Amino acid sequence: MIRQYLRTLLVAIMVLGSFVLLSPAVNAATLDFESLGAPGAPAKIADGYGDLQWNNFYVVDGHRYDADFPNNGYITGASSGIYVGLNGFGEAASLSSSSTFDFISASLTAAFNEGLQLDIAGFRNGAQLYAQTVTLTTQMYATLLFNWTGIDELTFVSYGGKPVYGVSGRQFALDDLNVVQTPLPAALPFLATGLIGLGFAARRRRAAAKAA
Repeated sequence: MIRQYLRTLLVAIMVLGSFVLLSPAVNAATLDFESLGAPGAPAKIADGYGDLQWNNFYVVDGHRYDADFPNNGYITGASSGIYVGLNGFGEAASLSSSSTFDFISASLTAAFNEGLQLDIAGFRNGAQLYAQTVTLTTQMYATLLFNWTGIDELTFVSYGGKPVYGVSGRQFALDDLNVVQTPLPAALPFLATGLIGLGFAARRRRAAAKAA
């Protein structure tokens, strides 16, 4: 009886694992902000872009500042197209999702301060899982690989650096943000419940066998 239970449990675990490994990721996307851009002042990125919620992120074409700040980081930071995301007013910014996602990579550039420091952190359910500080230049974007998995929030805090144009600005440019939405397969809760049920059933059978 116990051997039969163990075999059944092993099969159930294998099925559960296959759901985790083979379940396709949802909404793999590289966000380049081109569909959001428009001439004029920076526009706030609305929730829902890339199936994410955006806090204090804007989109801009850096050429609008070219007269006063030639070759600013919004221009050099466009790794594809002409539009980039930025942290509004140089303040902290974040993006999040109601389900988990993987943060694969991003192109990052300092907009106005050479050697700008950027603290990036990844969270799940409020607990910090990842953290990294990067140093950014205004001269060229850096495409950085993160491969942070299973998070539901990313935060960005910038500081420091040396003003290039005589005006200090803690803004950074974000482009080609590569994220993969990874919600749990819908069948997993049912499989987990089934495993628990198997355990209770086995215990009842053992208890009944002893009583007999």
